[in-house]
Amino acid sequence: MQYLINRSHIESNKAFQRLSDKTQVLTPKLGRQEVVRNRLTHSYEVATSAEMVAAAISTKAFDADYQKSVYNISLLHDIGHSPFGHEGAKILEDRFQKLGVKEGFSDNNNNFVVIKKNQIKTSDYELASLVKYPTKLYKTQKQYRDLLDKAIDADLAYFENKIPVEIRPKRTLACEIMDEADRNTYTCADLADCYCLGLADESDLVKLLDSDKFHNIEIIEFLTVAIQAVKQRNKTLIKNIFANLKVDLNQNYYLAKNLKLKPRDKQMFAFREVLNKLCMRIYISSSYVKKVRKQEGKYLEFYISYILDNSYYPSKHYARKIEESKKDSEKYALIRDMIADSTDNFIKNFYLEKKSK
Repeated sequence: MQYLINRSHIESNKAFQRLSDKTQVLTPKLGRQEVVRNRLTHSYEVATSAEMVAAAISTKAFDADYQKSVYNISLLHDIGHSPFGHEGAKILEDRFQKLGVKEGFSDNNNNFVVIKKNQIKTSDYELASLVKYPTKLYKTQKQYRDLLDKAIDADLAYFENKIPVEIRPKRTLACEIMDEADRNTYTCADLADCYCLGLADESDLVKLLDSDKFHNIEIIEFLTVAIQAVKQRNKTLIKNIFANLKVDLNQNYYLAKNLKLKPRDKQMFAFREVLNKLCMRIYISSSYVKKVRKQEGKYLEFYISYILDNSYYPSKHYARKIEESKKDSEKYALIRDMIADSTDNFIKNFYLEKKSK
C-alpha cells in the first residue's frame, strides 16, 4: 500500500503537475492545434512502459518489480528537468559554470533537489533508483550514493540464486527498467509527434522498408502501415501504430546475468536504435525545432541575466536561502536551482512583459 500512497502524493504535488508546462521537444500547445507531448504526459507514458517491461521480464521465480517502484520512479524521472527541454539545461549549465559552479547543471541531479524542496514522499529504494549516473551526482548529494549502495544490496539479496551476478550492478534494476522504458517511449512518441506535425514525410520509412536490413515480420508490417499513415497524414493512425510499436519494444526484454536487460529479438532492438537516430535527425535537429529553441533560448538567457543583474528572486524558498548563502558558488547554485524550477510559460511571459515596457 505504501507505494500507492507515495504515488498519490507524487501526482498531487505542484512540482509534478507543473510538468505540464515543461517542454518535451516543443512547447506544449492546447486547443485545436496538434497536441504534442509535454513532460507530464511523457512521464505517465514512461510509467506505463516501465510496468510493462517489468511484467515482461518477470517469471514464476521472481517479480522484477519486487519493490513496486518502477511506476513511481518513472513519474519522477523528469521532475527536475529545466524549462525548454535539453536546450534549456545546456544554457543553465554553460551560464553557471562560467559563474564558478563547476558541477554545472544536471536535470537528473535536479530531480533530488525538487523532490527534497517539495517534500515529495518516496521510499529510499525509489530515491536510489532515480540515480542514473552515480559518479555525476552533485557534491552535496553524497547521501544518495549511500542509498544506492543499500538498494543494490537489496537487489542482490532478492535475486540471489535466481539470476547469476558476477559483477556488482552500478544501478538498481528498477532504474534499468525505467531507463529502457524512457528510451522506448520518447523514440516512439517523438516520431509520432514529428509526423503528426508534418515536419517530415514518409521517405525515410520507405528507405528503411526497401533496405532489406530488417526481416522481422512485425517491423515490416509496422513500416508498411506507417508509410501509408504518414503519406495520408492520418494522425490517429500515426499515433496508434507508434503506440503499438512502443508496446512491442517494451515486451522485448529478458533479465540476463548481472541484472542486465537484454533484448529477446535483437533485430527489434536494432530497429529502435535506427528509429532513435532518425528521430534525432528529422525532429530533434530539424530546422523548425532549432528555430523554436533559438527563440526559447533568448527567453531563458534574458531571464537568467535579469535575475543576476537585479537580484530578483521570485521564490520565497530560494530568496531566503540565497540571502543566507556565504559563498558565491553556493549562491549561484541556489539561483541555478531556482531557475530550473520555473516553467516555460512563466519565463516566456516574463520576457514578453519586460520587453513590452
